[in-house]
Amino acid sequence: MNYNNLTFLELEKKTSLDADELEDELESLDEEGLIERVSVDKERDLNQFGITEKGERMYKKYMRNHFDTAEG
Repeated sequence: MNYNNLTFLELEKKTSLDADELEDELESLDEEGLIERVSVDKERDLNQFGITEKGERMYKKYMRNHFDTAEG
């Protein structure tokens, strides 16, 4: 599933986080350079986010480690 360029509202629907928790999590991921804000709108629900190259590498590494450990 491609999570690139999803709006805040779409991300909120895909997680169990409330809007404020999701905003905090997205801000943290943005500060780490794993995602970026693609667009900023006055209406928070319309803000778009994309996964950076660093974020894609971290995700692939996580999945590799997760499945390597599971097969262990």
